[in-house]
Amino acid sequence: HPLGTNSLGQDLFWQVTFAIRNSLIVAGTAVVIGRSIAVALGSFAGYSGGWIDRVLSSITDSFIVIPRLPLIILISFILKGNLTFIELALFLGLLDWAWPSKRYRSQILTLREEEFTNTAVYSGMRTPAVILREHIPFLIPFLLADMVSGFLWAVGMEITLSSFGLSELDRPSLGTMIYWANYYQALLTGKYWWLVAPILSSILIVVSFYLISTS
Repeated sequence: HPLGTNSLGQDLFWQVTFAIRNSLIVAGTAVVIGRSIAVALGSFAGYSGGWIDRVLSSITDSFIVIPRLPLIILISFILKGNLTFIELALFLGLLDWAWPSKRYRSQILTLREEEFTNTAVYSGMRTPAVILREHIPFLIPFLLADMVSGFLWAVGMEITLSSFGLSELDRPSLGTMIYWANYYQALLTGKYWWLVAPILSSILIVVSFYLISTS
């Protein structure tokens, strides 16, 4: 037991292994949902312009001003005990697309004025084909860098909500490990490694994604 055991005799090494996997699954699902919405709305709004751009931009601005953390905590509290990891990932993804959508829209506004866009339009390509074949490849570098920040935000939200006991507690995640460690008073009983394992893993995940982002 390289990381020790908890009060129930469970091996913390294997528990934190599954916890990291589950936390990354939640974050990855949220990132895929949020960035898919952001790319679709941002690119279509930027390319179409006119009233379509104004309507979609108004919807995006409405989501930007929503306080995400209090809303997520409220929803999680209402669904306490019934909020699965997949549902949590869905909520996180639906609340984390507005800012990326604005960034993608600004890139599409620039690409729309390029010569190759006019060539594609004059050759008879329709709007979806122009966006997918001509503009999306230019968004990939921005999308990859933005996905890293999305992963960090989603992992942080999962840890925050689960450590408060507002998500699915019968599956190991970094947040649920912290919750159960506090529930069984790990610090008072001298089992400090029960808290060190998930906290140190969270720090390593943040540092890892930061290094990926800078590279």
